[in-house]
Amino acid sequence: MFQTSDYRIAGLNIRLQIPAAWPVISAPLYSAFRAAFTTPDIVAEFRETERIHEVQGCLLYENSLFKVIRQDDRMYCYRGNYTQLEYYDDIRDAVVYCQQYSLSGKGRYITEMRRSDREFTERYLMGSAGLSHIMADFRRVILHSSFVAYKGKAILFTAPSGTGKSTQAELWRVHRPGAEVINGDRSILSVEEGHAYAHGIPLCGTSKITKNCTLPIGAVIVLRQGSENRIRRLRGREAFVQLFSECSISAWSREDTETVTEILSGIISSVPVYLYACRPDSSAVDDLEETLKHTYEE
Repeated sequence: MFQTSDYRIAGLNIRLQIPAAWPVISAPLYSAFRAAFTTPDIVAEFRETERIHEVQGCLLYENSLFKVIRQDDRMYCYRGNYTQLEYYDDIRDAVVYCQQYSLSGKGRYITEMRRSDREFTERYLMGSAGLSHIMADFRRVILHSSFVAYKGKAILFTAPSGTGKSTQAELWRVHRPGAEVINGDRSILSVEEGHAYAHGIPLCGTSKITKNCTLPIGAVIVLRQGSENRIRRLRGREAFVQLFSECSISAWSREDTETVTEILSGIISSVPVYLYACRPDSSAVDDLEETLKHTYEE
């Protein structure tokens, strides 16, 4: 027996299919993404097991948290604490969950989880479903970025954590009437018929700001901290390297990497990408808006 939770994210109908016995804690931040539909584009099924068994196959990737194995046309992505295996009587006890999907089809994904008495949050389940790969399957990519809506277009601030993405987004909200923060930490990008779009996503880090919105991208700002405001246009490979480093991507998947490369190439060719070293004050808004004037005059 299953319970289901349905969401509309980046234009896709996503259904989480969860064991009926699991206690799931709803989060207010997800309310804007909940939807009612009959036919899902994507089903992410969760299964419960006493222990997760590792399949035999080709080891593609391994680090302290992940192990990825390919068996025929299926991928098995194990998540656990591989740095402390000596504390477990059985290696399988170290594995928290396993994401599974087929390379020959898309739309159905399985996450196998060890039996637990814990309560599950919507955030944990969405994060455990393998959303980065699911988005790549449907020609989308998650970008680590603050998403600001202004005059009908998206301004995306992307940078490593701690650089000031949320600060710049908030400065726009405060100093520009009509500017709205859609997400303080992430956005989903897509290219459709030559046009680049940013979509809201319920995952929002610690910002706790997320709205369900889709807008054409006006500009992508690669943010750096600076003692003065300096901006320059990035093009080609330089722009690609900066954006790729902030994408959520299954690094072990050649197919996902190729898809994300195509998406980013489409974005770079259709919208301006800037490197912006700036101060954390209203002057950063003034100077950036001056640069972006042509974007809002089109």
